[in-house]
Amino acid sequence: MAINYNELKELFENFQWIDDIPEDQAKRDEICLEAKAALLIEANCTSERFPAFIRLAKKTFHENCYYLPENVEFQAKASYYDDRIVNISCDEFEVGKPNSFGKYWGIAYEDAANHLSSAKPRYSTHYDYPYIVQNNQEFSNPPIDQSADVINAFYAKYPSLYSICKELTPYKSVAQMCRFWGGTSDAFDKVKPRNMYPDYIWGNNALQKNTEQEHWTDARLEQYAFQFLIPCQTPLQSDFALNNRCYENWYYQVFPFRNQYGETIMNVVKVYAPETQSKILLPMTTWIRNNSAKSQIFCVPYPADKTPLYNLDKLLAPECETVILCDSIELAEANQNKNDSNTVVFTSFICSPGRYDQVDWSPLLDKELFILVSNHSGISFEAAALKTQELTEYFDENTDLEYKLLVLEVIYGKHRTRGFDNVEDILKVYQENPPQVNPSELLILEYEDEIDEFFQSAEKELNRLPDKWWLKSDVPPEEKRIAEEKNSKPTPIDYIMHPLLIRGNATLLYAKKSVGKSSLAYSIAARVAAAGFSDNPVPLLKGKWWNVPKQVHKVLYLDFENMGAMESKKQTFQSGYIPEARADECRANLIMKDVADCAIDFSLPENHQKPSVYQKRTGKAGL
Repeated sequence: MAINYNELKELFENFQWIDDIPEDQAKRDEICLEAKAALLIEANCTSERFPAFIRLAKKTFHENCYYLPENVEFQAKASYYDDRIVNISCDEFEVGKPNSFGKYWGIAYEDAANHLSSAKPRYSTHYDYPYIVQNNQEFSNPPIDQSADVINAFYAKYPSLYSICKELTPYKSVAQMCRFWGGTSDAFDKVKPRNMYPDYIWGNNALQKNTEQEHWTDARLEQYAFQFLIPCQTPLQSDFALNNRCYENWYYQVFPFRNQYGETIMNVVKVYAPETQSKILLPMTTWIRNNSAKSQIFCVPYPADKTPLYNLDKLLAPECETVILCDSIELAEANQNKNDSNTVVFTSFICSPGRYDQVDWSPLLDKELFILVSNHSGISFEAAALKTQELTEYFDENTDLEYKLLVLEVIYGKHRTRGFDNVEDILKVYQENPPQVNPSELLILEYEDEIDEFFQSAEKELNRLPDKWWLKSDVPPEEKRIAEEKNSKPTPIDYIMHPLLIRGNATLLYAKKSVGKSSLAYSIAARVAAAGFSDNPVPLLKGKWWNVPKQVHKVLYLDFENMGAMESKKQTFQSGYIPEARADECRANLIMKDVADCAIDFSLPENHQKPSVYQKRTGKAGL
């Protein structure tokens, strides 16, 4: 064992919880698939198939120009010296010609310094202005050059080529668009766009505040900037670094995935959605076009066959011996930064819900692996346990990984139920009322039977809840998914004796008279009662796989026909199954009652609901 129990306890003395805001993974995958479509359209806008893709668009008489789905309209001053407002309307876009933004699509303007192309904006006021520039010749008394304003208005309305094309293509669903360009309809499948390649992530560290944002925290300012990256970076958003910063000594909202060299190849960004009171963890990668110095961010995972593990560079380091696998990159990041040991690494992963085959688990081989079970992101502790069970079942069936469980519950109280409008509200709630964790309650489960018992206990706790509780609107999406999948799986048959007796069901032994029905029934009763009192119980029938789970069972046997012969039958057919060392304890759980003298034939249907003599005498239910 690379790390001992005391070292683990010490490591978790500084265990860092994360927020309890529910995560919406379905919305994440929806955004990622939309971003994949945007990337494929961007990469193929100069291809021979592009006109067929936007075949519903009306072409103008200008080369490579089409009419927009909806005009771009805005107002501006007539000139520097003229405060009269000019209404500007643009109805065309151009594809195939690079502009100053490094894009091969946009309005027909190049930039404010270049001439107006044939797709000129039209001005409509109570008086007419001539075009600003024509053939590089200025007209007399022109309005101020509006080209920068036009470009800003255009990209504000159409931040991506996808936002234009989705209205002009017969391929209406995002999945259809992806398939048209040779992609798949799964958000985490590898994407291979034409002429576009992943680039290392970089950018300007500074985010500028406007007058309305003067009192905003940096965390809130980042959240504001993130919206311009969904599903892909608008040309109006200049390159800026997605910094892995810590706020309030616990909170992160940018999570870098690195390659084996420590270079950031993908960022996962936490975006809050106040309208649904949830959070979305979005993968973001940077892409660059052939012969271009301009890169662009798309909300698509890194284009590998399988997504890499978090802290991969640390996992592959020679000194790494022990790995703690979390089901949340937030947990992994927060606790790795509180971990001073290079031999222990916290890691995590990102994939579609339940799709563990999308992750490259190979770096965990030959490591001492602990799987952390801890509640967060709105799901209950029991649901967190069953989510871990889902992962371990995948490991058992598809990998050679060996693992132990680390179990630590977090008490969040009612923090999540408080509404938030922005990230500052969230930080304030957890600053005033931090969740409670007791590191001394850290539980380490190593053996298969204790792990199974832990999972069974969690399932029983969830089963205590009302029927179909997971359908309620306040149940987090991930907990709902886990509960629905658990409920949809066939329930294992709970045998009292395999394959005859099932808990909660009736078993009928039917045969001719005097062939041994009672004898078999007496033997079964004794064998079931003896199961919890003998290390080597006598098999009921040799050579048959008829067994009883090793636990204590109480058996009530009501005999309706063997008047006067019960004692001899007990001696003949039961004594061999009852262990001598614990005979008294075993017999105390085996109650045999003769009810044949009650003068009622309980085999008749009309007598099935009548109480027996035993019931009247004892007040207990009988068969």
